[in-house]
Amino acid sequence: MALVSIVRHSSTGGSLRKALDLCEGLKGLKSNSRVLIKPNLVMGSERFQVLTKGTLTTATIMEELVILLQEYGCTDITIGEGSIVHEEVGINTATAFECAGMKDLADRRGVKLLDFYQEPFVKLELDGRRFEVAEAPLKADFLINVPVLKTHIQTKVSLGLKNTKGVLSMASKKNCHRHGLEDHIAVLANAVKPHLTILDGLYTVDYGPVNFQHKELGLLVAGKDPLAVDMVGSSLLGIAPDSVVHLVEYANMQGRSVDLSWVEVSGEKINEVGIKAAWDCAWLQDIVDSFGVKGLTAHTPGHSFCSGCIVSVNTMLRTFCSENPGATFDGVEVCVGREPRPSKDAKLVFLLGRCALESNPNVQDAIRVKGCPLSLNESYRLMKKHALPK
Repeated sequence: MALVSIVRHSSTGGSLRKALDLCEGLKGLKSNSRVLIKPNLVMGSERFQVLTKGTLTTATIMEELVILLQEYGCTDITIGEGSIVHEEVGINTATAFECAGMKDLADRRGVKLLDFYQEPFVKLELDGRRFEVAEAPLKADFLINVPVLKTHIQTKVSLGLKNTKGVLSMASKKNCHRHGLEDHIAVLANAVKPHLTILDGLYTVDYGPVNFQHKELGLLVAGKDPLAVDMVGSSLLGIAPDSVVHLVEYANMQGRSVDLSWVEVSGEKINEVGIKAAWDCAWLQDIVDSFGVKGLTAHTPGHSFCSGCIVSVNTMLRTFCSENPGATFDGVEVCVGREPRPSKDAKLVFLLGRCALESNPNVQDAIRVKGCPLSLNESYRLMKKHALPK
């Protein structure tokens, strides 16, 4: 049986210690271990400070973890991440560390911060798929994965296995999206295995990986078996583990099932503290609709749509629509990612980014914007030039 704990977080302290005690989470740790903690800091900067709760791993849980490790005698502790890098928007791993409070934490507690993009990457071929993985997670004596307990618009949940993708080079991350996101998550997670997974559920968001609206949840989930932890986390979000493709594929690789019969859950009960979270939405169109804009269709991207373009198109649409609230356009359609196709009735089509261009080579008279990631400034300029009435 795999041990997984669910504990309500208390500001008075002791919650994380209890969670780790219940699941024997620090078993195998030595005081001289090189410890690497991998949070989920998908993106962040002063501009995006509103996204911290439910989107980024909290400094609260990270500091409690660092204190426990130092009390254990550990002195070689590193917090490592590879966040979204987008020069036009001014975000990178350093700004994410700052936004999430990790820089202050590192200064207070004397731990190191590591930007994986500044690390050498190791080339691995796993089950016929090629990855570039940062060295530090592979060399760590004790790897601790600390994702957020949240949903995801492409993979239903973003938990421990999904968070492993953060150790990849930018080129490898893009490759995952282009050639089977959930399959690549499962294969990678089968090779980069944490010794401990802690789901930070102090806050959560629907329609992740990022969302401006969060919910207070106040939970911690912990365990040494990454599949068991993710199954419990998914169940807490009201999403059946057997409906999450990367969980099923990961389990199949190991000859295991995705039912909870082999998981011993201690602490709180799933059915008493779980919620009904939402993951699926027409999120780009929702941005358009939120400003009362008509006649502008923003097609929902598929799995090939990755983080750089998410930032570009999200920011561009919010800016453009906020400047034209209540406007009515005439058959304007926006396609990003490999999957969307403009409708036959479209009168003006914007193909934004490399994936959309490659997938729609025969669309006549489309406005084409190159880039991988998509240029925010260029897409915004061309939307203003061509979509607005003359």
